[in-house]
Amino acid sequence: MLGGAGPIQLPPGKVTISKGGEIQVDGSTVDTLQVVDFPDTRILEKAGNSLFHVGTKDDVQPVSVETPIIQGGLEQSNVNSIHEMMLMINVMRQFESLQKSIYTLMNTVDDRSINQVGRVAG
Repeated sequence: MLGGAGPIQLPPGKVTISKGGEIQVDGSTVDTLQVVDFPDTRILEKAGNSLFHVGTKDDVQPVSVETPIIQGGLEQSNVNSIHEMMLMINVMRQFESLQKSIYTLMNTVDDRSINQVGRVAG
């Protein structure tokens, strides 16, 4: 986590973060969170579950972003779970239908090859 003065080192105590990103420990300001964005996010490389770092291009500079920070807030999902579940059920039904078609086709081919290939026309 980076602040205005570099990596943030927190002393022991009760930590609070204001909407502007100001970090306070027991009422005294320690640092301010540095919230940034990158013009081209393709340069970011994954470095963990929710961590990224700038790749080999050192000339890319992050752009400061003004966004409110909510201490203890949970981010909402950006997916409509009901819609996604309907899509998943639809795909599953299509898969099952294709699977049955292939099974029927293969049984027909097997049946013909067993019963008709060895038969002598006469």
